[in-house]
Amino acid sequence: MTLSQPLASPPLCNLPGVWRADALGTASSQTQSTGYPVLDAQLPGGGWPVGAMCEVLQPWMSLHSWQLVLPGLAQLMARRAGLLVMVAPPCEPFSPALQAHGLAAHRLCLVRSTAAAPALWAAEQALRCRDVMAVMAWLPQVQPAALRRLQ
Repeated sequence: MTLSQPLASPPLCNLPGVWRADALGTASSQTQSTGYPVLDAQLPGGGWPVGAMCEVLQPWMSLHSWQLVLPGLAQLMARRAGLLVMVAPPCEPFSPALQAHGLAAHRLCLVRSTAAAPALWAAEQALRCRDVMAVMAWLPQVQPAALRRLQ
């Protein structure tokens, strides 16, 4: 059997969930405020994209990522049911401080891991769970292909 015309397939750039570099600066379908109006004004759509991965790139792991995401997570937790899963944080999260910022301790799930593969697996499983509203994962040794799989 021969085909006179090649099979048509949608261009990769039109597939759902595929981000194109020329889309930088355009809003995603839904965003969550960061809790910082100045930062929201700089981000496409006015906040963190919902249902997408955001990377906080730092020269070394520190507590600054918490300061960046706490207000948005607190707003999300106030509006939505579910757990916040923290995978392989570099330091033990201090529950009273998180509670003081609006993160209820009974809705936090901590996954400890010192190796990349189990941490990646835990993050992937948490992202698949309907009872999880957000996942924070510290994955410094993970390869870019694994991060794309999480996305």
